[in-house]
Amino acid sequence: MTLLERYDVTDQFWKYILIPKEILKRKPKVRYATNNVQFRNIILFGFQGSGKTETARGIAYEVVRFYGKRNVNCAYSENGDIEAILKHGIDDRLVNVLFLDNLTLRKISKESLRNYFRCRHLLEEKYGRRNGYILSLISLHRFWSIPTELRCNMNALLVKDSSLNPYDRQFLRKLYGDEILEILDKLEILRVYHPELMEYNMFYSKFARGVVRIPMAKKNYLREIDGAKIKIELPF
Repeated sequence: MTLLERYDVTDQFWKYILIPKEILKRKPKVRYATNNVQFRNIILFGFQGSGKTETARGIAYEVVRFYGKRNVNCAYSENGDIEAILKHGIDDRLVNVLFLDNLTLRKISKESLRNYFRCRHLLEEKYGRRNGYILSLISLHRFWSIPTELRCNMNALLVKDSSLNPYDRQFLRKLYGDEILEILDKLEILRVYHPELMEYNMFYSKFARGVVRIPMAKKNYLREIDGAKIKIELPF
């Protein structure tokens, strides 16, 4: 058994991501308004070229395959534009996949983050929808100096490669331990010669930590919303 096989938690990862449809459609039998929109925020960590975008595409592909195309909306901001994804990215679907790429390359305001992490309520405000699922994917190039709100609202972590930044490396060591961090270091070197290794990620959550394999998407379902314009209905 290889180390990749020994630490494989791929099944646990997909069970965590793919919430059964009957749970998402459930409406509590109460006389007051409730919000049954599930929200999970997955952080993707790695440097440029480490495969974070391909990983997000792979997750979106599996989500669409699981729930059905008509039930899923997938939105993507290459520039990590929170305001744009809140304005143009959320749709009246059972499942919304929101991918904010390169978030640490721009200044993030606390107000923008607060608005983003309350997007469950935005579904109700915009569409009157009180049930469903928002899967948030946020890619970072560092942990050092990111806003506290971002670390506190992380449900799980997918790491593509390690870091020589002392703060980031110590943070990853605390989460994964020395042996998994060593696997990560080796993968970073080996995938230059074996591109198929780009599909492997280190996963961390409250219930599992280890290796997750996310195959490349056979089709890209992420629609880019950067620079999106509001459609104006003409009277003719």
